[in-house]
Amino acid sequence: MEGTYILSCYDAKRWYTFANCWLHQGKTEQAIACYERSLKLQPNYIPGYYKLADLFKQQQRHSQSLTMYQRALDLGATEIWLPSHIETLIIERGDFADIDQRFEQCMASRLHRNHQGFTNRSTSGAEKSLLLYTNCPGTYGAEQVNHLLMCNLLKQGYRITCVQSFANHYLIDERKTLGIEHIWLKKDAHNFLYSLTNVLEVVQILELIQPDLIIFADGEPTANLAANHVAMRLGIPFIKVIHCVNAGWADRFSAYLPLLPDIYRAASTVISVSQANLQLLRDRYHLPEDIGQVVYNGRGKAYFAQRDQGAGLRIRQALGIPPSATVVLTTARLVTSKGHQHQLAAIKLLQKMPLWGSLYFVWAGSGPDESMLKTQVDELGISDYVKFVGERSDVCALLDAADIFVLTSHFEGMPLSIMEAMAKEVPVAATSISGIPEALGKTGKLLPDPTINPEETAMCLADAIETWAANPSLRAKAAAACKQRALELFQGVNMLESYFSIIKKSLTED
Repeated sequence: MEGTYILSCYDAKRWYTFANCWLHQGKTEQAIACYERSLKLQPNYIPGYYKLADLFKQQQRHSQSLTMYQRALDLGATEIWLPSHIETLIIERGDFADIDQRFEQCMASRLHRNHQGFTNRSTSGAEKSLLLYTNCPGTYGAEQVNHLLMCNLLKQGYRITCVQSFANHYLIDERKTLGIEHIWLKKDAHNFLYSLTNVLEVVQILELIQPDLIIFADGEPTANLAANHVAMRLGIPFIKVIHCVNAGWADRFSAYLPLLPDIYRAASTVISVSQANLQLLRDRYHLPEDIGQVVYNGRGKAYFAQRDQGAGLRIRQALGIPPSATVVLTTARLVTSKGHQHQLAAIKLLQKMPLWGSLYFVWAGSGPDESMLKTQVDELGISDYVKFVGERSDVCALLDAADIFVLTSHFEGMPLSIMEAMAKEVPVAATSISGIPEALGKTGKLLPDPTINPEETAMCLADAIETWAANPSLRAKAAAACKQRALELFQGVNMLESYFSIIKKSLTED
């Protein structure tokens, strides 16, 4: 047997070499035939599957291309580019055939369920089971809203289960202490391929929890599509909350957008976090005009409390910032879309101004751009003035230490960080995109859209920082206006009351 295997490997490599020669001559069909012959002789040769996958994709034979990539995965392929290649193919193919097929296979083995849902869900008057299913597992805006909602639903007497990708941070610890259960998804729910194919996992989770209502807290309109679809097919009531909408995503996932209206209509309610995002859902994501409502995000009482000067001074001391300095704070993930690069461009302008030595920038957050940004800060020679403080659970204290808050994002939903700064009476300068103009109204400073004119964004930001740093009274006036608007629009109790009303209505309708 061993000698036969060696001979097969030798012959397989010979046919693989033949295939490469045909491919070099532009003879695609001959190359495909040779690659296939090679794999028959050596079925575990992963590069052969890659070659066939690429050739099938060029011929628009997407199903066959996917099969080749899947076989490579089954053999243990670990190339970091492989999931994105598979995701692209699925998007280009643009159908739900696999999801429907998987769903039917799952349900065929679960005959004790009917097509309208679970037969033993809670009856009226019993403890209601709510499941919050999200692709946002971290500690940023959407996650904070989800956390506040779950904790307060628990206080209302509901049984709460959170379904998300695995995470380990202070919000998880707090939920566990309160008795909120977690079910960890097997993979990263942000992976579009995974969120399209985990039908069996979703059915098993719903079978275990038997929820009376699902709250899909989606980070984008096409998140959790398989889970949305399964809930719809099972007839389980669900609310769809879409935390962020971006026009560019509509182009990327265009093949799947026609599938969204059925999900929207099956939902008890579709919630957007800003009017701008709601309109974008209608313009680009096929949301019918008669469906959808806005519920503004909100923050808890701690953010509306009077600023703690002592806490602010302790933060400054810990970071090596003088008490008299002007602190410019940003709380955001360190990714390109949050626009820290525009702050660096503004800093280059501020370095030429007399007040430069009194300005300090504090960046709270982490992300894939952290190393690159630290390198750029070092190259500019400003590492003493730009403080990277990582992910923080003490945002209130950071705001106590701040004089100005800046957010230079390329897109947003309705950013919680801006609301937190406004509530803490810190003036806000932020880019005029998505829901930010709604958040600020006539308060703070709206900056130009950085995706249109980044140079103008940097200049306007530098001007706003210089103006507020040089004029404490003007800064205090802007801060007071921000605080008043936050009191009117962004108190957490108002957000929670809206969600409680929607949830009660959804349960009653069921």
